[in-house]
Amino acid sequence: MSEKVSVSLMRSLALSIVSLTELIEILLTLTLLSSFFEVIVKPKKERIPDFPLKGRSDVVIAETRWELRLARAKSRLSKAYKLLSEGLEDEAGEEAWRACIDTVNALSTALWGYEVRSHHGISKLVDKLKEVGIIDITTEYGNAESLHNNYYDPHFGKMTIESNIRQVERLIDKVEDAIKKYIGIKLIPRLTLIPEIISESILFKPPTIKLVYPKIPVSVVSG
Repeated sequence: MSEKVSVSLMRSLALSIVSLTELIEILLTLTLLSSFFEVIVKPKKERIPDFPLKGRSDVVIAETRWELRLARAKSRLSKAYKLLSEGLEDEAGEEAWRACIDTVNALSTALWGYEVRSHHGISKLVDKLKEVGIIDITTEYGNAESLHNNYYDPHFGKMTIESNIRQVERLIDKVEDAIKKYIGIKLIPRLTLIPEIISESILFKPPTIKLVYPKIPVSVVSG
């Protein structure tokens, strides 16, 4: 009789272990999904003012998504540092200037869906961004513009160029923070997380637990 009780207890324990592994699998899957849903439902934090450069001939509807513009800006910044390390200081400064233009247009595209296609227009937009209280990048933009001027009239030393490139890096960081502040994380770009979540869920294998039942004597079962 005691052997029957032991077998029953062991089977109950085994079933409990199976339930536990299933619970762990569910919790891990929910953890993966929760990060996705937190991104989607994040509300907009700030009201976006009206576009400050309406009616200008150098302003057009954006043809490139802001995410791609920002990515290109970061790529150009990396290239600027690479050119700097290769001794091509003036070219590095011009590449950083291009990164600056892409970044400002990324912000304009993210907030209003417009891009600015002239140097003068970009300068005006930077001033307006500060004026309406969205972001102050006037100092960083001024440093980037000096790199552009230096490309056509070289006079900066390497250390000065490097310092100004770092200001462009700061500008990119500030603009990225502003985009998050005013529009949150957009739903469409974050849909790219879905395949990652699904693949991680599929690849997840709960710990394999081999259930070994004790051999039950025939005499006990038939008893």
